[in-house]
Amino acid sequence: MKLIKTNHNNDSFSIIAAGVTIDGNLRSEGVVRIDGVVNGTVVAQGDVVVGSSGVVTKGVHGKNITIGGKISGSVKCENKLTLEQTSQLRGDISAKILVVEAGASFDGHSSMSSASDSQNSESVNTQYNTHSEAGA
Repeated sequence: MKLIKTNHNNDSFSIIAAGVTIDGNLRSEGVVRIDGVVNGTVVAQGDVVVGSSGVVTKGVHGKNITIGGKISGSVKCENKLTLEQTSQLRGDISAKILVVEAGASFDGHSSMSSASDSQNSESVNTQYNTHSEAGA
């Protein structure tokens, strides 16, 4: 499996454009935007944006994550996770803040905790199964 890695400061910005497919994991020390396909896991020290045409097949880990495309696999977000109206997520999520827009599709479990909850080893677990009826 190939690994693509950027070794820049947190100001770096990597774009996987529509029409581009990566077979393997992607790791970045900066911000990542995915409008193409990553057949693997995306791990970023910065923010991650999966655009409406973006697909990630194994999962995502980042600081703040915005999903408008399709993800299969776990999502681990250090701060705020946003599931946009066009998002389709199948997998478990972990985030401090979760925003789910009307029309987003999420099938999995969520775990939300704050910094104080982490110190007390407590978290809130919920399961959502929200699917948009529009266009179906």
